[in-house]
Amino acid sequence: MSSSNGKMIRMSVLLGVMLCVALVAGPVVGADPVEGGHLMIAFYSSIQDSADLCKATAVYTKMIVANGLDTLIAKDPATGQYYPGLARSWKISPDGLSVTLVLREDVTFHDGTPFNAQAVKANFDHIANTPDCAGKEAYSKLGVGKSLAGYEVLDEYTIRITYNQTNARMVENLADPFVGAMHSPAAFERYGDDYGQKAMVGTGPFVFVEWTGDQGKVVFERNEDYNWAPEFYGHQGPAYLEGFTVQGIGDPTSRAAAIEIGDVDMAIVEPTDFIRLQDAAGLKGWLQSRKGWGDLSINLSNPILQDLRVRQAIAHAIDKEAINESPVFQELGEIKYCEFTEGIWGSDPSPKEEFGKYNLDYDPEQAMALLEEAGWKDTDGDGVREAHGVEGVEDGTKLHLLDLVRDYEKSSHEIIQGMLSEVGIKVEVRVHDFATRETLLFEGKFDIAPWPTTAQSFFAFNEEMHSESVPFYNIGFYGNPVVDALLDGALATTDPELQREYYRLVAIQVLKDLASIPTVKIRNTWILKAEVQGVKSDLMSVGFDLYDAWMGQ
Repeated sequence: MSSSNGKMIRMSVLLGVMLCVALVAGPVVGADPVEGGHLMIAFYSSIQDSADLCKATAVYTKMIVANGLDTLIAKDPATGQYYPGLARSWKISPDGLSVTLVLREDVTFHDGTPFNAQAVKANFDHIANTPDCAGKEAYSKLGVGKSLAGYEVLDEYTIRITYNQTNARMVENLADPFVGAMHSPAAFERYGDDYGQKAMVGTGPFVFVEWTGDQGKVVFERNEDYNWAPEFYGHQGPAYLEGFTVQGIGDPTSRAAAIEIGDVDMAIVEPTDFIRLQDAAGLKGWLQSRKGWGDLSINLSNPILQDLRVRQAIAHAIDKEAINESPVFQELGEIKYCEFTEGIWGSDPSPKEEFGKYNLDYDPEQAMALLEEAGWKDTDGDGVREAHGVEGVEDGTKLHLLDLVRDYEKSSHEIIQGMLSEVGIKVEVRVHDFATRETLLFEGKFDIAPWPTTAQSFFAFNEEMHSESVPFYNIGFYGNPVVDALLDGALATTDPELQREYYRLVAIQVLKDLASIPTVKIRNTWILKAEVQGVKSDLMSVGFDLYDAWMGQ
């Protein structure tokens, strides 16, 4: 491996230590793995949009599909360290404007076609030129129309990617399934617009078989020819499992019943069911701490919410400790103090120590005083405030906010709904399926909403809070030139300490602006059959990596 690779690995190790990204541990016992078995998994949904990841927006889609794909560079979720993946080495140019990848020569796609530099180019062309990919996460991370200058095939197994400005995120992006996962160019041609619906053809340890919809199932079978796993895994060669199925079950009671009666081997359940089932006979619990963020997003295109005092009132009205202690969370949540979780920021100092002082305390009296000052008064005594002299709002308009949630978020947001009603804000909690909700969020047809995005590192903040990310990912239409400059600066340096300082300042400014409000982040509560072993967290710590998983007797 080149000296530049070594430098990048050392930097990634340092970042891994700084960010406390040791989140891979799944439920494992000290027995020898055995081959065989088809793992049945009950989840909120199966694939939510498309197995063609350049078209996808859902992290849960990526988490499932990634089990059938390999990335150019591999990242160990436990340490944050980068390893050879489909690229056996990489070299960063001295000016930081290009990365040259030398590829493995022994890899084939599931359809038998060879993996080489032309295949990599075809994948980048697909991201850049497919209309349904424009503006999505893969498009943004590749840098199409922005930082990306181009890519060039140097020989059969070498390709160079060039940027028009220093891009500190280039290696991370090539380890991210949205950009770095390779699909078969022959499959792109064969299936056309149906690729991602009827087929998904990668190089990974599992082969896509079928997908019957987000509340249906997605089935994968073992790739018997697989023999190029990154070295941080526990074994080489084919996966232990014969395959796996993810069954979409939106109703939480039905998911808990499915694992309890043995219809599935693994299920994500509500905290109340986790408490009840984690010690049940033949079952065990896995409390998975998620990286990234999941705060209450505020739609700043709404004139009502453009007034900082109204946003401050909302923050003062929310009692985070009470939410976490409620039956919904059973104290299994993570109280948030900024956009970063400990898995991203690190534990020294903790997010609470670093950012807690910028949070507004629970203080409903202060919330009501701020609303009065902003011109929101309850003059008719119905418990809901109305506008009186509020700029941009017709007098008499009720302080009525629309909160868009998915089914599993409904209970926690009904708690917030009750808290805001105590200060005279009426909130309608409206449940939508994934696709409908995403469309409404990106169109700005909401007032407040949970935005449970995930991240490998600080860099995801550039999608969430940069003004250029409106309307995708920056769903709150937030724009602050100071924040934009800090985010740009963070991408333009490879110094991890300087990057951390940039993002610290960004987090503080976002808290002051209340572009989003830290609340309580859910931890994934999984119940597994006792014989299920070796399941690991994926890069985002929201889903599962099944290559090392196996089923005991």
